[in-house]
Amino acid sequence: MNIVINDASILIDLIEIDLIDSFWELPFIFCTTDFVANEIKSEKGRTAINTAIGKGKIEIYNSSTEQLGKINEIFNSSKGISFQDSSVFYFAKEKHAILLTGDKNLKIFTESFRLTSHGIIWIFDKLFEHNILTPPILVAKMKELLDINSRLPREICLNRIKDWEGM
Repeated sequence: MNIVINDASILIDLIEIDLIDSFWELPFIFCTTDFVANEIKSEKGRTAINTAIGKGKIEIYNSSTEQLGKINEIFNSSKGISFQDSSVFYFAKEKHAILLTGDKNLKIFTESFRLTSHGIIWIFDKLFEHNILTPPILVAKMKELLDINSRLPREICLNRIKDWEGM
């Protein structure tokens, strides 16, 4: 089974549109770092993450002193990615994992190292492919997502909505 490492933006968006429980149903091993988990500040978000940890749905990587040094090297040598993003990049590289991110700079940085990176639209596609959500629910949730996240590629999202509405 593939390991996926999540950044905060992915988790926050999925929590905000109430898709986090559906996300955990996908056939992946879900992980993130303690730095990313600590970025999730809302009560709803903390509850969702703590519940997932308690149910074994997501593993939180805590960094050793040696790993912190390597993460800090990544952070200092990269432009435009945060320390938290550096931590998920480090573990994605170490674990040969898929990195899930909504951050364009992190995606570009990750792919420059020939690592696999995907965003939330890919997650929607997987929820459809694995018959976890029906097209009408995907349409409604994509519309919700567009309302809360202005950084999404709007045309791609609207094309997905059109495709799902035609089913």
